Amino acid sequence: MAECQIRVALLQSLKNALSSGEFEFDGEAVRAEVEMRKCYDPTNFTAHFKNNKSLFEGFDKYDKKSPKVKLSSEGRVALAAAIKQLQ
Repeated sequence: MAECQIRVALLQSLKNALSSGEFEFDGEAVRAEVEMRKCYDPTNFTAHFKNNKSLFEGFDKYDKKSPKVKLSSEGRVALAAAIKQLQ
């Protein structure tokens, strides 16, 4: 479930970058998509982001009131790897 959540976050950041130029995602949009895909882990949703915080710029903790999260340079590398796996 963690891998699914992180991949959804990475791919949503790509989608947003295509329209806004910013590699960022809305954590609540990620929550909605992983629920739809049946890979939502409500107990560990925020923990999955914390455990992968190196992928996110300046990430300390997930805040529902401010759900925008930007990718770090390491996150962009992980996004590229995720895209390659989709090929």
